[in-house]
Parts: sequence; C-alpha cells; structure tokens
Amino acid sequence: GALAGKAQGIYDALNDEEKEIARRIFVSLVQLGEGTRDTRRRAAIERVMARTDDPKQFRQVIERFTNPGVRLMTMSAVGDEETAEVTHEALFDHWQQLNEWLDKGRDDIRFQRRLDETAQLWDEGHRLDDRLWRGLDVDLLKNFYKRAKSGMNELQIAFYEATIEAEKTVIEAERRRQQEKEAQQQERERQ
Repeated sequence: GALAGKAQGIYDALNDEEKEIARRIFVSLVQLGEGTRDTRRRAAIERVMARTDDPKQFRQVIERFTNPGVRLMTMSAVGDEETAEVTHEALFDHWQQLNEWLDKGRDDIRFQRRLDETAQLWDEGHRLDDRLWRGLDVDLLKNFYKRAKSGMNELQIAFYEATIEAEKTVIEAERRRQQEKEAQQQERERQ
C-alpha cells in the first residue's frame, strides 16, 4: 500500500497533460496477463512517447517517478535505446488508479501493442507496402486512430498514414479497373 500511496500522491500533483503522459507510461510498462496476473514489462522510452508529447515535459514526468526517493520506475539503457520498467510489481496489486487504466483499456492496449510491433517490423523492412495492414485491420486501425491518435508515437502514425494511403491506392486502382471493364462492356454492346 505504501508504494501505491506514493504513486497516487505523485500522480495527483501532476497537471492534466502530465497525468495523461503518466497513464501512458505506466500502462506501457505492464505485460497484460492472459488468464494470469499482470506483470512488469520493459518498454523503450521512444516508443512510449506520443507524437504530441513535449519531450521535456515527458522526461519530467518520468523523473518524478524515478526519483531516488521514490523509485517507482527504473531506467536503463540497452545499446542506444533507453528503457523503463516498474520497479515493484506490488504496484499492480495496490495502485487502484493503474488497475482502473488497465481494466478500462485492455483491448486498446493489446491493439496498440500489435500496432507497435507491426509498425516496427514495417520500419525495419524498409517500409514496404506489403507489410501494411489490409481489410478489416485497416478498419480497426482507423477506429483506433480516431480514439487514440494523441497517444500514438511517430512510427505508429507513420504506419497509419502509409496504410491509409495504400488503401486509397488500391481503391483507386479498383475503381479504374471497374471503369475500364464497364467501358469494354459498353463497347461490346455497341458492336
């Protein structure tokens, strides 16, 4: 309970923008349990920071929770990549605010993780169109973007934009093909 009290006290002292940043950070540091309890997860800071975040403000929020007197989060570096993780999993059991975020957002959290992994693979694969989403996934992505674009990182938004552009290209090609088919049909009927 003491850790949860510290976390809630720090959170309550944040302004609204900082609270949203804190929510995103902590949610990103939880591995959702599938029929088991949630556990901690290490996350790359650059993949947690949203496109709309002010980097200085983002860093200040992290520092509030990593402060040596608090240490609710631990920072480390793997190569060039800076990562964070929750220091004590007891926080998952006792911090009611965190549990509310997780309970309300499990589907979106899962979807955003899937999006993040796919966008990462797309980026590593030279951003080829064949790695973009199609069909139902595009509809899910559009809906997610409407709900959560302010929490999406640069890469996720780039993936979204490329997916939408590729879909438009496919739709336009299909429209042209259909027009050509109709023109050919009309030409045959005139003969």
